[in-house]
Amino acid sequence: MRIGNIIIDRKIFITLLIIFVVVTGLVGYSYLNSDLSSALAINVDDKVCVQENLNDRLRCLSTPDNMKSKYISDRNGVNFSNISSNTNGNGLYTLSSTVGDTYPVSYYRGSVTNNNVKFGGFCWKIVRTTDTGGTKLIYNGVPDGNGYCTDPDTSNSLITSYYAHAMSPAYIGYMYGDVITRKSTPVSNYYFSSSFSYSQEDDLYTLTNPVNDSSLAASNHYSCLGDGTSCQILRYIFYEKESTFYYIELTGEDSVTTALNKMLFNSSNTTNSRLKDTIDSWYLTGLNSYEPFLEDTVWCNDRSITDYGTWSPNGGVLANTYTYFSTYTNVTNGIIDLTCPANDSFTVSSQNGNGKLTYKIGTLTVPELYLAGLIYNTGNTTNYLTTPFSWFTMTPSFIGYDNTLAFFVDSNGKIDRMGYGRDQRGVRPAVSLRHEVVLTGGDGSSTNPYTVDLPFTPSQVSYAKPGSFTTTYDSSTLSMNVDLTTSGGWEYIIKPLSVKKGKNYRISLDYTISNDYTGYSSFSGIGLQVVDSTLSYITTANSGTTGTLNEVRITNNRYLSNTAGTYSETIDFTAGEENYFIINCGMAGDDQTINFKISNFYIREI
Repeated sequence: MRIGNIIIDRKIFITLLIIFVVVTGLVGYSYLNSDLSSALAINVDDKVCVQENLNDRLRCLSTPDNMKSKYISDRNGVNFSNISSNTNGNGLYTLSSTVGDTYPVSYYRGSVTNNNVKFGGFCWKIVRTTDTGGTKLIYNGVPDGNGYCTDPDTSNSLITSYYAHAMSPAYIGYMYGDVITRKSTPVSNYYFSSSFSYSQEDDLYTLTNPVNDSSLAASNHYSCLGDGTSCQILRYIFYEKESTFYYIELTGEDSVTTALNKMLFNSSNTTNSRLKDTIDSWYLTGLNSYEPFLEDTVWCNDRSITDYGTWSPNGGVLANTYTYFSTYTNVTNGIIDLTCPANDSFTVSSQNGNGKLTYKIGTLTVPELYLAGLIYNTGNTTNYLTTPFSWFTMTPSFIGYDNTLAFFVDSNGKIDRMGYGRDQRGVRPAVSLRHEVVLTGGDGSSTNPYTVDLPFTPSQVSYAKPGSFTTTYDSSTLSMNVDLTTSGGWEYIIKPLSVKKGKNYRISLDYTISNDYTGYSSFSGIGLQVVDSTLSYITTANSGTTGTLNEVRITNNRYLSNTAGTYSETIDFTAGEENYFIINCGMAGDDQTINFKISNFYIREI
């Protein structure tokens, strides 16, 4: 490598660059619970990335997907209509359409083996980042006896479920509201029509220009069947097969259009699908205590329709045609659309979606599979998402005469549209880690998967304390230099990342005091409290002193030379509107220093 007139060996240059980056701090971030040296990484293209934040690390390591590169032979970039390969994407890429966003989407594609994460006691694969700064993971089994995250098999990781009940288009919803079930009757020469009128006074439908010929039902889908030309229950015939009409019943002035709106588009989303029940139950087996790690991202169940087929009032046939959802049309034409209709954007909070979820969990969609390199109707056995079993996605494919179907991935890595709701298949839950999550170890391989944790960002505050003090915040060490003339001390305040009002939590603090304070007997130790937004005490990990509101209470009082050592504090509390945690030290003296290192700070729901 030539720099000016100087020739430098490539490996020596990279080593010098890493040293420069670490010493100057020009790249990367520093948080508690992590070591900067473990965050250094060089990818296959010798790219240096030292960000400890997981989302930022992925963005740094990714390659643009709209240009020729090591594993992309086309100068226009990835062709999403074809499977991933060593010439059509195999690595970590940035979705070109999101480059200008605050959080561009990075995604893994192909036969990658360096996207493994161990989190919450389970193994996961990193799929992509989100436009809100999160990192989406898909369940990949449990660690083996060595703690490795090997590829899943049916013996240790298979979760199975039906998607939903059959017999109604409503059941394709991850959640749904109104249900109108399909019925059947033998073909006969009833009266048929393409339109109707409705009398609210009589609650009566009347067919317009009815025809009494079953062969004309293909373009005249409305019928009263055996009730002549007027009826209180109107039938819409959407399919004919083997001398049988399949239909739904309409009441109260409903047409086929309003019926579909009730079932698919404007539903109240009050009832869980079987798929959602399975995913929620799995979440409650142990992952719910890690809720503070998870972002409230959108889980998309896009039920918008591009081809109504025989469910259209003007449909001209009754056989061998289907009603296709928009994702089917998009992906078969190479269109990758990560947007989602508001009603189908499943979230916990209504601020960024429909607010219908209880837990921050879902599963993948077909557009996300296309990013990863799987496509419709073509196998891809080497892709990182391919497993020995088939598994459901969250994406509807089409409505048939006897069921509503969802996309699934088969054991050969092929996306198949024929996922009958009545069939039992594998389920792979997915979560999205919030943007604040940092790496604490690993290299992403199956034998050394990434491990993650939540940092906290303390902000020094002083209230009702005499004197003055300064603090320095260096990685995971807080160094407090105190200059007080009267009794007092210092306090650090931390705002939690995610707690819900009314929920019960446990916070745990592990720390080490690295130097003794021996100057004055009035040193009273280090403690932990939970306070509200007015800094009034909610609870404290107190040992002995009772105190009153706003009194500084210290846990496990440590005096004189007994301050050095490693300690743990735990508090159980019920969350209010807004909560803060305080780490404090009560002491008196001149120019005294207390150094301590926080090794763990966790918040768990109990």
